[in-house]
Formats: sequence, structure tokens, C-alpha cells
Amino acid sequence: MSRLEKTPDKDIITLPVEAIVIPANPEAGKIYGLDKYVYEKAGKEDMLRARRLVGSLNVSCCAITEGFKLQRKVIHCVTPPYSTRDFEFLLHKSCLFQGHKS
Repeated sequence: MSRLEKTPDKDIITLPVEAIVIPANPEAGKIYGLDKYVYEKAGKEDMLRARRLVGSLNVSCCAITEGFKLQRKVIHCVTPPYSTRDFEFLLHKSCLFQGHKS
């Protein structure tokens, strides 16, 4: 078991990593939950500006931005809405469409 697996109480922004992965809305500027928390810790205006430069993202796409105050990269990943009835199917389909194997 790795050191990270032994510390589930750690805050994602304090982990000793080079980048963090957060859920993203397809449209830049719509932030909720974990991504909102990360944006606020990183410097909300800087993160919003960086994400807006990326533009819209399709499901299964991701973008890497600076993390500003976090001093690490932030990987913004778009998944189907979890409340979608066919969440797992859509996620699997989108991964296959992008050429990834599961």
C-alpha cells in the first residue's frame, strides 16, 4: 500500500504531487464542489482566466492548466453527469471513442 493510500484524510491540495485531477464542467466558468474549492485555493480569478483560455471541453476530454497558488498543475477532466442514468455506459463509450482501452 502506498503512502497516499494510507492517508485518506489528506486534503487534495496538500498532497505531495506534481498535478491534481479535478472534475470539470464542459463550459468554462461553471464551477461547483471540488473544482470550486480548488479554484478558490489556487486563486479563483487566475484559474477562471486559464480555464476560459481552454474553452469548452467535450465529455472525456481534459485540459491542463497552471495551479497558480497551488504550485502544481491542475488537470480538468470532463465526465458525463453522474446523475445520468447511463453514466457508466457513457463514460465507457466516451473513452472508447477517444481511443483509450479499458
